[in-house]
Amino acid sequence: LWSDMLKYHQIFCMLQINGEVYDFGGQLAYLNMKKRLFWGASFYHFPYRAMYWTPKIDTINGTPYYVDSYQLIRVFEENLSVFSQYPISSKLRFEGGVSYAHYSFRVDSINNYFSGGYNVGQTKEKVDGPPSYDIGRAYIAFVGDNTTFGLTSPMDGYRYRFQVDQMVDAVNVTGISLDYRKYYFKKPLGFAFRVMHYGRYGDDQDLLYPIYLGNDYLVRGYNYNAFNKSYESYNENFLDINQLTGSKIFVMNAEIRYPFTGPKRFALIKSNVFYSDIVFFLDGGVSWFNNTVPWDKDSDIRYFWNPNPSFHTPVYSAGASIRINLFGYMVLEPYIAKPFQLQNVPFTTGFIISGGGF
Repeated sequence: LWSDMLKYHQIFCMLQINGEVYDFGGQLAYLNMKKRLFWGASFYHFPYRAMYWTPKIDTINGTPYYVDSYQLIRVFEENLSVFSQYPISSKLRFEGGVSYAHYSFRVDSINNYFSGGYNVGQTKEKVDGPPSYDIGRAYIAFVGDNTTFGLTSPMDGYRYRFQVDQMVDAVNVTGISLDYRKYYFKKPLGFAFRVMHYGRYGDDQDLLYPIYLGNDYLVRGYNYNAFNKSYESYNENFLDINQLTGSKIFVMNAEIRYPFTGPKRFALIKSNVFYSDIVFFLDGGVSWFNNTVPWDKDSDIRYFWNPNPSFHTPVYSAGASIRINLFGYMVLEPYIAKPFQLQNVPFTTGFIISGGGF
């Protein structure tokens, strides 16, 4: 990071070195904050790796070999973007930006040959991959923020973000994000509420990877470990993990926050270094795919308490966590939750790393 003394002009540079030379990545960004309308630009190249394993038997010169066959797939993303913010006041601002990204692929076929339990050789060759494609994106957002931050998260005030974005070229998708959060502090407790909708609309809304409602930042308690436990017992009210995916989600969260360690006049246990909150939460949400709204009779959602394999149904969870402020750098949050729609799972645990609650 470089900047002038007044931080009007800032340059960010990052280099990621890992694996082979194809796995190197980096980013260069510039930010101009001299005027009220400040703007920036960024360019980055990042590779993403995936590997698929296919064991097989291959015969060479009449000798059979056990072959560990791998398809190593790299997706390369080059992205150029320009963005800006215009503050209306200390509490309100507009944001906007445009970007263009190019995606390309490299696929390597790797074969390890085994005979008698020993690795006797390896072959590696580049094979044809999917064709490259481009995606352009533009967005505009109206943002409000009037929060007072507590030990680990906002304790009083409000936040909201209303955003519309459009993707063009390889896919044609309109994204809509509505996110409203309200906070109250009645000593010694803080109360937090969030209502959020994010949806993809348009002809290509289902081409992108679906949104997973069980993400720990959305509805806690429905992570993959919890589903593995649930799969041990199957009945007609069984919740399938695919019922938590969709091109659209609606989420509601409520929390009670109790300052646990921190300043004496604020927290239960005095500490000038270790700041933490005890949190009790209630989460709920639903995901769906089609273009209808959740209350439309033609929607693929049904409001049953028990899961129904033919529809998307809401899921709920309740639990507790401890939110720890790690010296202002990040917030750690281990939690325990009861996922009400998962059979045979009394409780599940998870771990969140964030900038401080929702």
